[in-house]
Amino acid sequence: MHWFGLYNDGYDSLVFSRALNWGQLPEFHQDSSLKVNYVSQAMVNYFALIGQARSGYLKQFLLDGTMLAPPAIDSPTVAVQISSDSTPGPTQSFPAIQSSAWLAPDGDAGLVLTNISTIPVSVSVPIDFAQLKLSEALSYSISLQTAHGISSVASGVTASTAVSVTVQPYDVVALVVRAPDSPGRCDLTREGSVGVADIQRIVNEALGSMMPTDDLNEDRAVNVVDVQILMNAALQQGCAAS
Repeated sequence: MHWFGLYNDGYDSLVFSRALNWGQLPEFHQDSSLKVNYVSQAMVNYFALIGQARSGYLKQFLLDGTMLAPPAIDSPTVAVQISSDSTPGPTQSFPAIQSSAWLAPDGDAGLVLTNISTIPVSVSVPIDFAQLKLSEALSYSISLQTAHGISSVASGVTASTAVSVTVQPYDVVALVVRAPDSPGRCDLTREGSVGVADIQRIVNEALGSMMPTDDLNEDRAVNVVDVQILMNAALQQGCAAS
């Protein structure tokens, strides 16, 4: 159990980041005696972003995926004072970039990164084919997924490599490694391709007969735009999901 909001952003962010990278949601405990100004707005925002990542733009990894061995990242460290309730404890050093590796049901690999320091941190992230269970017989693309969208990092990757990434303070991002023919998030039924069952599901969600869980363009609604994205994927025009 973790008490949230102790004038200690360092400890709170460390606990939050560890929950994130274990595929869990941090706990938020508050009672009537805890005044609003005891809670750091930065930590409130970080808490909310972790929830958004877990249920939205990184759901295929953190919620639906299989955890792999974490990447070996040489990260700068940050000093964190360990707290127990309101009692300050010793100060220890921890990597500023906390990370984990995941395999999504559709075969995409994801390296989830979060920065618990108060300044931007740049690191070199290894893309280890063996660790990520990737095939050297295939050519992969690497993209950076954030809460604001996805951007291309590299393409035509056929062997282990490393990618430089800068992570902003209290941000949550992922390097996504995908084979060119992977249906990605458009494979709603996790059958390895986009077909009739996927289209029927997104139509039902758009019509309100199913829970709207597949917001493909991350606009907080499942509608005709999401249906069109899926239709394009079914026609072999690529999956344009965020």
